[in-house]
Amino acid sequence: IRENDMLNSIGNYISRVDCNIEIPRSQPCLCSRKVLTMGFIVGDRCDTIFAAAEPILDQQEISSEFCRSLFSSYGYQLFGIGIFHSDPHPGNVFLTKSGACALLDFGQMKVLRDEIQLLFARMIIALKGDSAECVKLMKQIGLKLDKTTTDIEMIIAYLLFDTRMDIREAKISPLSSELPQELRVVSLSEIDSDIFMIIRIVSMFRGILTSQGVDVHARSIWYSFALAVLYRNGEYYFHSSHVDLSQKANVLREQMKDLSKWMRSHDLPHNRDALLPFAVAGIFTTSELRRVILSEKTCNLPAIFRNFSESDMERCLLVVGNM
Repeated sequence: IRENDMLNSIGNYISRVDCNIEIPRSQPCLCSRKVLTMGFIVGDRCDTIFAAAEPILDQQEISSEFCRSLFSSYGYQLFGIGIFHSDPHPGNVFLTKSGACALLDFGQMKVLRDEIQLLFARMIIALKGDSAECVKLMKQIGLKLDKTTTDIEMIIAYLLFDTRMDIREAKISPLSSELPQELRVVSLSEIDSDIFMIIRIVSMFRGILTSQGVDVHARSIWYSFALAVLYRNGEYYFHSSHVDLSQKANVLREQMKDLSKWMRSHDLPHNRDALLPFAVAGIFTTSELRRVILSEKTCNLPAIFRNFSESDMERCLLVVGNM
């Protein structure tokens, strides 16, 4: 796939699903095999805009919301289309004048293999449930670690695949003398190339979080995206020894079935393809749908109803509004 095609695939997808994320358009007449020319986006680098001389009172909340938008954009890329921008350093992540998160410089992109996408989705769900299933999954995705224990491998899973900053090891440099001895002896004997690129973007996200002094967990944001991928592939729940996680997944499965029955009872689209965008948006019940419809973020409704006809969407909005 050529770079300008991948860029436009990402841009077309995200423009339909989230109005708070901006992706530049390629300029095909100015592109070649060696040059990718993109449209101009006005904004400021995220590492400078949040480092203003006069701090804003709610700056931390603004920074957190910005990072949530950034991580959401990667949820769409990693789990929605399987193509992602792989160089999100602060110079390539902008805050626009409208407050949107914008990604620039798509010179480095990665196509994620289907099997790795599914394994990574299972990893995110395991991380969200603090499940030791992470250890098994690291081996399945081609990450072979030597001289470790289950507890150490759990910490490594959070460090490599999540952005949580509320664990001690997340704030220690690998080269620091403060790094625990049990982590010092760990060696990496094998890693899949796709997984390496995912680890790379997560490490860059950590740098952005550190510079802004906020703690936003990617696994929490990516959870609904990961569930949607498994739902799309017929995996309705995640097999795990972690009881609470398995129960939660089963609850969501039953809720989605009930939502499908409700849609069918009102002669609305109710198959898996129609409801997949609802799962991505974290909508599994009619009450959650009503909350979204009545919220101020109605600009995202076309994305949620993108597999509905316009008349079906309007009829659904009317029915839910009268509940």
